[in-house]
Amino acid sequence: MKIYLVRHGQSEANKNNTTQGQIDSPLTEKGIEQAKAIANRLKLENIDLAYSSDLQRASKTAEEILKFHPKIRLNKIKELREMSKGKYEGMKHKHFYDELEKQNLLYCHFRPEGGENYSDRLPEIAKFYNTLPDKNILIVAHGGSIICSILHLLNVPIEEYRKYLSNNTSLTVINNKQIKILNCTEHLSKTL
Repeated sequence: MKIYLVRHGQSEANKNNTTQGQIDSPLTEKGIEQAKAIANRLKLENIDLAYSSDLQRASKTAEEILKFHPKIRLNKIKELREMSKGKYEGMKHKHFYDELEKQNLLYCHFRPEGGENYSDRLPEIAKFYNTLPDKNILIVAHGGSIICSILHLLNVPIEEYRKYLSNNTSLTVINNKQIKILNCTEHLSKTL
């Protein structure tokens, strides 16, 4: 199985330093350009299936990529959503990170009030991946769901999450449970 993991383009909430979680923030103009850049990078890849989060910042990024793969249908699913950030959704990042620091926890273990952490999402992510066929699969999602995907696919401890942070429209490729490309954004320097 070959997995192409792509994080969504810049959203309005990214631009405004706002905690998103499951808020459905649209792509900015820059985010649309980033999506077009990753689409151009992946245009010659052999993609058999495509999935994205059902949140528009991910699905719109995936739709740009699939313009070069018109026979592939996009499956929008909530299992690939970003983790809920609970009461901090829609607030400036500062509030979220102040509470994280106050609780003296690693980000991966921090469960905001009304929200989720990596341990909450990993079983759902694992269940999704365990249903996938051995094909070339595009997955467009969010920072947290991409980290959970990598942790599951490589069977690494949650505490190693920092190694797998991703930038907007970065590409990570996992082939047969080995990372071939990690958080690559070279396509952005060519076009933006």
